[in-house]
Amino acid sequence: KPSLAQHFVGLHNESTFVKTATYGAFVCFKPASEGGGEFLIADGAKIINDMDKDVLRRLYESKVRISVSNLDLNFIDAIPVDGVKQSVKDGLQELILNVVAPKFEMDLEMIYGADGSNP
Repeated sequence: KPSLAQHFVGLHNESTFVKTATYGAFVCFKPASEGGGEFLIADGAKIINDMDKDVLRRLYESKVRISVSNLDLNFIDAIPVDGVKQSVKDGLQELILNVVAPKFEMDLEMIYGADGSNP
């Protein structure tokens, strides 16, 4: 979407071979020659396979995780009652873990405020 022109898409896995379309397509609305539009495509499985196994073990044991999505849930801050605010957070977390998580063949965590921009 053109509205996401300033949005940075970091290293992630499209999982085009798992429960989604067989192929993925990418489009850039601003050519790289105009100061944008470039992106990197890599084989995530190959990257993991090529990594030193001790490094992978330490990353896993240190619970280093990849952020797969930032959900804009800043509206929760507008809820004036802390108990209600926590109930909304808990309800959204339960909904996401029960509805979204089963669609992915990976562990999924939902952490509020991990990037500092959401409550």
